[in-house]
This record gives sequence, structure tokens and C-alpha cells, in this order.
Amino acid sequence: MASLGRYVAAYAPLVFFVATACGGIAVFDPIDDGSGGGGSGGASSNSVVSSAVSIVSVSTAVSTTSSTSASSSSAGGAPPIPPLVETDFGIVTEGSPVSITPPPTALGVTGFARGLSPTAEVSIDQIIAPDTTPLVTDGELPGTLNNYDNFDIATASVPSTDEPQAMPLQNGNWTFVPDVISGGTQVEVELWYRQTLDGDFHGGAVDVNIFRVSTAASDSYVNQMVAGAIQGFADLSLGTVRNFTLSSSFSVVTENNFAGIYAETAGAPGKPVLNVMVVDLIDFGAFQPLGFAPGIPGNPLVQGSLQSAVVMMTTGDPVFDAGTLRHEAGHFAGLLHTSEQALGFHDRLADTPECPDVMNLNCPDLDNLMFPFAFPGSLLTVSSKQERVVQGSALYRGAVEEGGGFAAPLDGSSIAPTPAPVAARLGVAQPFEGWEDDRISFAAQRLLQSHWCQRSGVEPNGLLLSHVGVSMLLTIGLDRATPAFVRGRAIEHAVLGGLTNEQLDQVEALAADPEELRWVRIGAVRGLREVAPQRLARRGLRADHDPLVAALARR
Repeated sequence: MASLGRYVAAYAPLVFFVATACGGIAVFDPIDDGSGGGGSGGASSNSVVSSAVSIVSVSTAVSTTSSTSASSSSAGGAPPIPPLVETDFGIVTEGSPVSITPPPTALGVTGFARGLSPTAEVSIDQIIAPDTTPLVTDGELPGTLNNYDNFDIATASVPSTDEPQAMPLQNGNWTFVPDVISGGTQVEVELWYRQTLDGDFHGGAVDVNIFRVSTAASDSYVNQMVAGAIQGFADLSLGTVRNFTLSSSFSVVTENNFAGIYAETAGAPGKPVLNVMVVDLIDFGAFQPLGFAPGIPGNPLVQGSLQSAVVMMTTGDPVFDAGTLRHEAGHFAGLLHTSEQALGFHDRLADTPECPDVMNLNCPDLDNLMFPFAFPGSLLTVSSKQERVVQGSALYRGAVEEGGGFAAPLDGSSIAPTPAPVAARLGVAQPFEGWEDDRISFAAQRLLQSHWCQRSGVEPNGLLLSHVGVSMLLTIGLDRATPAFVRGRAIEHAVLGGLTNEQLDQVEALAADPEELRWVRIGAVRGLREVAPQRLARRGLRADHDPLVAALARR
């Protein structure tokens, strides 16, 4: 598309709805050794990881492009037909339907609309099946919490649920109707379909660009995390992995700078590609994600857009971090939560169980990858229909026949050799290790060390306090035998729940202690920032993100 090079400063005032995941356990916090690639637009350090943790057409000229030139080192040579085929409709007026007719062997369709300015709010208002059934209406997927609107760019895909028109993909014209909510009346539109020779999935490679703040983790750590997350996910393989250094200005990601992080991917290699932005801290106030995806689905085909990457922190446990990344990659490929905190909402896949009340954590889908809380020891299962959603997405470079090679990147970037088989993969049960505490309920233990992927207005402090009191939270936060991430979360929520002055004195001391672990200081500072910022001020700490960055630099 024509308008990739845009200043992201224009994004700063925007409010963005994100699908997120958060949490984890940590005993230590690794610091990068200084190695790694250049930043955005600079040289990169390329590597392949070989280890891992356990509707009606518009009246406009269109051009169709594809690539089958080179293949990866996967057996079988270049695909005889392109796995991903694009129709570029150019600039379209809002409300004008655009259509493509995929072949009977297509696995899925992906479409996106991009505003003519980065501050335009756009949507995919409708997706209409060949039999005229609307699968998306008013920019929403009925029965779920998912909508297809965003600033800058909106992306939608089929299948995302198991309606009979979507699984298998119905033959005929598939129609997408774009809309501009604000910021103009026109958008750039592209529709893509994924195909094989026989309509069956035959594998594919997910290329990954890692952008890492140098203080967040080492290249080796994030490479291990990425390998564990991607290798074997929905029967996909890990492709080329490239490492880049991310500006320290994104060390702490907030609602004021989060949009700018996506611009760091502009000009990066790979199409399709999964960009992973690894930062020190994500801080959206009471909303506490460990990571977040920019939409469901994200967009692996347009670099530098507001849907071009997932963002996450690390906890020091690469197995758990890999599970969090796989959850976010699932969102990026189009997977919804099996259940939601808002009662009555869930994905629309018949082979994933649903929970009537996820707040009680006694759910039949507790071990599914897309449960809204993920815990150490979760099986991270993926159902057959969830796999079909991922396999019909634009996430990967695919093969089109049994034993065939994977297609080359559509942007002509190089392909590194296929990595050796990984020693262990996610999806196999990991032991519930790291922390158990008989002073609190099992549900409270899980909540304190899980990642929280919120898509509804459940206040996290109320959730924790429904399972454990503030005094016990503080006791856990002060206990040096408890993992650092758990301590920090417990301290923050104890403060938010209401502590005595004497107890606040203890938290204040932790916030100011340069020898304390960074996650503990972060929890103390975040809690005091909301409840008693004067306590930070008298310690010489400002009630903004400066003390957090300082704490991160020390540990």
C-alpha cells in the first residue's frame, strides 16, 4: 500500500482498545549483555532459533499480486501456486462493498482497510458470505466481544468462528464492506485469500522479527521464548527469526506512547511476519497486561501500522513467557477467548468448552490456550477448529501440497535455513512449579501468578480481593521466598485495597530501596502512585514513570 511511511507522533492522543494477556512468575530478572541488532531502519542480527522451552465488487481497477519464486529449505521446492493471493482495490469510498472469489481450495480470507491519515478511525463494517449471510455486522462479530474497528487500520478474517459458511469456506463471492468512523470518507482496501492445491493444510513457517529494549532481556532469552511459542503452534513451524534493538523510549509502554511502538516496524523485513516488541514494563494504570495484541486479528502484511505487532514484557520464566506469547499470537491470527469475564460472551467454535463464570476459576476450558487467564502448568490446548482459524490466517508462509516447500516472503526478504527440531514444545503439560502457598486458596495462587487477558471491564483489584484480603496480600509481598513478580503484584493490590499508615510505611520503604528486586519496587511504586503519591515525593521519587525506569535499570 502506498502510505506506509507515516509519522506516529500523530497517534499520541488516540485511545486504543487492545486484546491483552498479562502476568507470570519470576524469581530473577535477566539483563541484556548489550549484544543485538540495530534499531528500526538499522542493521539487524539475524538468527534462527534451534532450541525452545519445554460480498459486490466496486467499479475500480484491481491488481492481483502473489509470489511463488523461492521456497524455504523445506522439502519439495517452491509452491506451484501462491499460498497467499492479494487483490488490491486501491482507494475505496466508505460503504462500498468489495468482493473476491477464492478458489474452492481456499482455507481463509483476510481483508483490511487503512485510513488515508493515521488518525482516521476505520472499520470492516460487514463481511458477507456468498449465500448473502452476514458474518460480521456493524463492525462486530455477533455473540463475542470482538469488533473490527481501529485507528489507522482495521483487519478482519474468515474463518474466525465455525459458521457453516466459514468452515469450510463457502464457494463464491466473499464481500467486505469498509467504513470510516472519523477522519475522512475513503480508505485503502486489500483482500487476500489463502489456498492450497487440495484445500487441506500442509504446513507453514512463521517468520518473526523481535524488537527488544536492551534492558528487558537478552537476545538469547527472547529467542528461546519465541521458539517455544511458535514451533508447533497449530502445526506451524518457526521460520526466520531476526533481532532488532528497540529504542529505550519504549522501555515503559503507556497509553501515551503505545501507538508509537508500532511505527518501529516500518521497513522491517518479512511479509507475512509476526513482530514481537519486548519492553520492560506495560503500564496502563489499573489495567495490567503482561502483553497485548493490537486486534483480533492483527495484520502480518502491513509493517508500521497500528496492527503490526504484539507487545509484551518478560518475567524471567521463559516457559511461561512463551505461553503468553503463544496466547497473543493466537489473537494475532484471529483466535478469540474461549470464555470471557463478561458473562455470556465467548468464541463461536463448537469444540471449545465455555465457562459460565471465569471469576471462580473452575472452568472446563481452564487449560485452553485462549482462556482469559493463563497459569503456570496450563496445558495450553488448542482445539481442531482453533487450529483451522490459525491455518486459514495470513500469519505464515505456507506450503500448498503434501511435502511441498514453504513460499518465499512476499517482500523478497531472505529466508534463513529451517531450524533444527526443537527439544521441547509448548502444548505439553508443564509442571505447576515456582510457587505454592498454603496461606491462600489455590485460586488466589493462580491469580497472583497468571497473566490476565481482559476484554471487559472487570477491575483487577476487585478480582484479587474476592479471593484474598489486603493484609495477606501485603504479607505475601513482603515475603522474600515468594517470586518477585508475584510479590510486586501482591503489594500493588494490597495498597489499592486499603492499608494502614504503618503498612504504607513498609511499602514506601520498598519503593525507595535500591537493593530490592525490580518487580517488587514496581508494585510498590504503582500502588503508591495511585493512593499516596506524596510518599513517593518525599523519597525523591516522582509519581510518574521515572522511578519505574530507574528501578528497571537496577535489576
